[in-house]
Amino acid sequence: MKNYILLIIFFFCSLTFAQKSPFTGCENPKGRDMKTVCKSKNFPALFSEYMYQVVRNYQNIPEGRAKLKFVITSKGEMSQLSYSDTNNEAFAKLALTILQNIQQDFQQYKIFFIPIREKETNQPINFTYEFPIYYSID
Repeated sequence: MKNYILLIIFFFCSLTFAQKSPFTGCENPKGRDMKTVCKSKNFPALFSEYMYQVVRNYQNIPEGRAKLKFVITSKGEMSQLSYSDTNNEAFAKLALTILQNIQQDFQQYKIFFIPIREKETNQPINFTYEFPIYYSID
């Protein structure tokens, strides 16, 4: 039997999201996709849920690792999605597609990140969020 392993390791920014839900617009979730987003306690857990749906529904998922990156704008929107540091281009493109699907769901359901604020001025800033992912089949 194949064991699917998806490891998502997140960096310093995960501490920001660990205390409370990182999303706004989830006060009254409607539909399965919106509920999936709103029940997540942090972004890596959300990405993992979307990845699990892909693994469950498709065969021949490429193995690999990649570093995903996007910007959380001062308005709480996702922008500038990209990947780097990959050992398998097919896996990296799949991971980027999943990230784009999350972005589309955010736009469709009007869900936003709670904006990151600068310590000194308490003003919302654009924040680059980066996390590595790894997928292998045992």
